[in-house]
Amino acid sequence: MENKIEMPEYVIPENEILMTPEFEEKLEQGINYYNEKNLPKAIITLREAVNLCPKHEKAHFYLALAYYDNDSIEPAADELPNIGGYAPVKAVALIKNIAKKANIEYLKIINELPQKNLYFDILKADDLKELEERKQNEIKAQIEAEEMLRRLETEGQYDDFDADTAKAALPSYAVPVLMGILSVPAWGLGSLLSFNMPKAVIRFAIEYCFYYAYINKEAIHQWTISNINLALILGYSQTTNQLTEYIFPLIQGIFILAAGFLSLQSFVVAYYDWCRKLLTGNLTTINGTVDIYVNVGFDNHFNIGDTFNVYSRGRTPILKGIVTIVRLENETSLVEFKPNTKLAEKIDPKVGDIIKFSHHN
Repeated sequence: MENKIEMPEYVIPENEILMTPEFEEKLEQGINYYNEKNLPKAIITLREAVNLCPKHEKAHFYLALAYYDNDSIEPAADELPNIGGYAPVKAVALIKNIAKKANIEYLKIINELPQKNLYFDILKADDLKELEERKQNEIKAQIEAEEMLRRLETEGQYDDFDADTAKAALPSYAVPVLMGILSVPAWGLGSLLSFNMPKAVIRFAIEYCFYYAYINKEAIHQWTISNINLALILGYSQTTNQLTEYIFPLIQGIFILAAGFLSLQSFVVAYYDWCRKLLTGNLTTINGTVDIYVNVGFDNHFNIGDTFNVYSRGRTPILKGIVTIVRLENETSLVEFKPNTKLAEKIDPKVGDIIKFSHHN
């Protein structure tokens, strides 16, 4: 008689999950229903899956999600202890949402869960990440603030500029008047101080000629007596003899009138040189970067070919380039813009840019 060996019955360990094909089908159907937002069917199907495999963490997680989205807060919270270690980051987010709807502290919920240590580690990592993000945002905000201050310092504020009311103007007429007065005795001084060297040299040269004639007036007088005799031209008579005596006084009179005229002219020249030099205007219209109008040129002392430096509106303005008048109009002038090549990159002109006279042809 053969001995019959009996095999012991296999007992499923408590921590082992037995997944049957039926369970896997129910779980897949339940997740699909949840993704399709068919919450009633998702809840029913996922509960059937949980009944088939009570320890499957993923099934409990999606059942908790379905309950939560269906506004069933208490059943969703009841599923949390069974989620275990599945999708801990998403689980923490779900716990926070449940706590918010239940109006309780989410840390209280986590502290009652068996997997609380895992979730606390997640929260700690999130806190460190949030702290790092906050630091990065603070650094970014500081950089942006510094950049904004730099831009305001160099570019200035353009919102307060009104092109319709803009008029070129002098900060003060005192300096042009003073330069004009100084140029009365020294004809080229105003032009020299405004760095208009050709004009200054010419006027100083003319003044020197007058000064030379003045200090040599006796020699000129003797020369007129010796070389200018109207009797040789008109014939000798008492009248021509008397007229000859008036030649030098006549030359002196012409000399004085010319000197006075050139002194007054020097005042006018220096005055307008400094008016142009100190004049502050604005770009008023820009169509692209081609048609640029400025609110100077209405004064007849500006001409085609005159050039202006273009600056930004900041306290430490940037020289953007130079505009040259190509057509004079009533109160504006069409200009051509040439960018400052010394800048690292081209900076286009903007309406409201400040312009100052730089050269006069």
